[in-house]
Amino acid sequence: MTDSLIVGAVISYVQNFIYDISIGACKGFIKKYKQKRFCKRVENEIQNFCKKNESLYIDSESFQNFITYHKPFDRVMENVLSLGDAVDIDQLSNDIVAEAEDAAKTGGQILSIDDRRVFKDLLTLVSNEITSYYRDVLDDSQKYIVSQNAQNTKMLQREIKKVGDGNNQKIENVEKYLRDAMSISPYKAEPIAELICKKMWLGEFDEVETLCQVVSAKSDDLELAIRVLKVEMLENKHESDEIKQSISYIENIRIRNIVIRNIIPLIYFRKEKFDRMGELTDSEYLKAIMAALDNEDYSYLFSMEISVEKGIEMQKYTLNKAVLNVEQWLVNQVFAIYMYNLKLVNTASLIENTIDARTSWFSALITYDEVIWGRFFCQLNLRFT
Repeated sequence: MTDSLIVGAVISYVQNFIYDISIGACKGFIKKYKQKRFCKRVENEIQNFCKKNESLYIDSESFQNFITYHKPFDRVMENVLSLGDAVDIDQLSNDIVAEAEDAAKTGGQILSIDDRRVFKDLLTLVSNEITSYYRDVLDDSQKYIVSQNAQNTKMLQREIKKVGDGNNQKIENVEKYLRDAMSISPYKAEPIAELICKKMWLGEFDEVETLCQVVSAKSDDLELAIRVLKVEMLENKHESDEIKQSISYIENIRIRNIVIRNIIPLIYFRKEKFDRMGELTDSEYLKAIMAALDNEDYSYLFSMEISVEKGIEMQKYTLNKAVLNVEQWLVNQVFAIYMYNLKLVNTASLIENTIDARTSWFSALITYDEVIWGRFFCQLNLRFT
């Protein structure tokens, strides 16, 4: 297991989690020193483990995509500090490995016995390290603060999910938590970035503006993300080099991926090139999608079959399941734009039969526009026949 990018990503996830749960708990030189020393030890443990355990799966793009989209290490670490709600690590790691197997099969890869063992052992190692940090490094007062931080993070994530699912009554709880926070850690910034993007695409701009005002001064990454999203979605002038530079300054790679994912449809709709934006993401899916759009080769995203029913030629589009499983929202937006550009009479029905166009105001507007055009075309045909 030699891929430094993948190993570095795992180490980054663990260290970000440790720093997040330790906010306010490591004041003073000695406590900060112990924390940094432990984080360095964790880094060495993971690196040594990866050197000693070979696995084709762990070295693969499939694994990198799995840890990016399914967040297995986050789940294992959060479980350690769930106290009475914690699940047995053996059962949790078995469940995660089973998910990884299913995801790998979609991409045509089969996990070997050694692949499953190595992945499970790595999950257990991370779980044990977080347990050791809580049990051996922290004193009683620190344990109390860390437990509270972990509970608050879990509560914030739960509230953000409810708001993202449409329960807008909960947004006041999220706003209050963010206002009270002195700063927002990289670990907490990720779901906030996701929420802001989702609200923007749903057209709920008043709520977006409130969230942006609360968080932008408390996280450099969120401030940069918000700036890029606003420029791409709400402003007429777009300087490609400036946008890419702003994205490159976002340190948290997960937030950088979120931003890139959410501006791809806008860049594609304007028929602009992505010009090496793929170098700014570690997601092979995002890279491949941008390359496909630049090359106008849509076979990576969907396929089209033509059949004849009662003498009428019918078109049917099928989305690539492997890509759809991890980038469903993005594929939906791209497909809607692609169909819109074709300007077929039945574009609206083709879109509605293939995707859920309500996932953003953008795809909904495109579909509605095509509905109007289709009705107009039909009326025009009736008038002149």
